[in-house]
Amino acid sequence: MDVGVVVVAAGEGSRMNSNIRKPFLCISGIPILIHTLQIFSLHKAISQIVLVVHAKDYQKASELLSFYKISKVESIVVGGSNRTKSVYNGLLKIKTPIVLIHDAVRPFITFELISRLIKNVSKYKAVIPGVYVKDTIKEIDACFGVKDLDRRKLLAVQTPQAFLKNLLLLAYEKYFEKPFFCTDDSSLIRKLGKDVKFILGDYLNIKITTQEDLVFATSLYNTFREKIKVFEKRSLKDKL
Repeated sequence: MDVGVVVVAAGEGSRMNSNIRKPFLCISGIPILIHTLQIFSLHKAISQIVLVVHAKDYQKASELLSFYKISKVESIVVGGSNRTKSVYNGLLKIKTPIVLIHDAVRPFITFELISRLIKNVSKYKAVIPGVYVKDTIKEIDACFGVKDLDRRKLLAVQTPQAFLKNLLLLAYEKYFEKPFFCTDDSSLIRKLGKDVKFILGDYLNIKITTQEDLVFATSLYNTFREKIKVFEKRSLKDKL
């Protein structure tokens, strides 16, 4: 497979309440962004990575990629005024027939999930991972519960999301300027009238959005320690 990845790290991260944007916060001394990029860089099916960052973080991102010697990142591009425009900027740089779109602040993505997405996308053209919600979910109005929702039919959607690049590019070119509510890429595919295949994701594939998420992510660090050993060794060597 010849697969490209757009890693989106351009958001403001206002819910984190930090002066540092989320992808550059650290888990055990290593930026979240680096944890994320390394997984894709080591996956054999991935041939190209495009990183999308906030304009103010361009230099910082470039220095980190150089220091940690992340392979396969061919381009760093500046994001747009919202996530949709940021993804589009990255998508324009992708040369591969298959593309994955991933949030930089999901550092616990696994090889296994990436491989399942790639396997399915050739057949279904658009594939997204998700997990079933565990809690009771209520629709509210002015803080009053008005409707109980059937959690058996509710999914927490994750990234990476996988697409045939030409299909996703068509959706972006047709809809990304339209003023409708869209928080993920599969929504654009649905606007085209195309089906989106759901596959089971991973409950550990968390998105680090708040300070509480960062605490939880740090506690998970030892579970994923094997994938960062290379950086520990390299960092020590560089400091000696």
